[in-house]
Amino acid sequence: MSIPGTVQKPDPWAAPAVSADAKNLWGPLTEGLNIPRDLGLGDRARALDQLGVTPGAHRTLVSRVDEILPERDAALLVSTRQ
Repeated sequence: MSIPGTVQKPDPWAAPAVSADAKNLWGPLTEGLNIPRDLGLGDRARALDQLGVTPGAHRTLVSRVDEILPERDAALLVSTRQ
């Protein structure tokens, strides 16, 4: 609700306009997820904790990736910040 005669500030939490490429890359991967605004991908342990991923679940996921993908591809997937 806005008050007449006042200027509304933009919502700092509103999603910024993104390119079609960004929507194609991130849209389906994050749809319906609650991603923290301060998600720090530089600290993997903290990021996983912020996302609610337990160390055990992370180990299980990494071991499954290692079983399925070639070694090089698995290493790239597991170590990428995205």
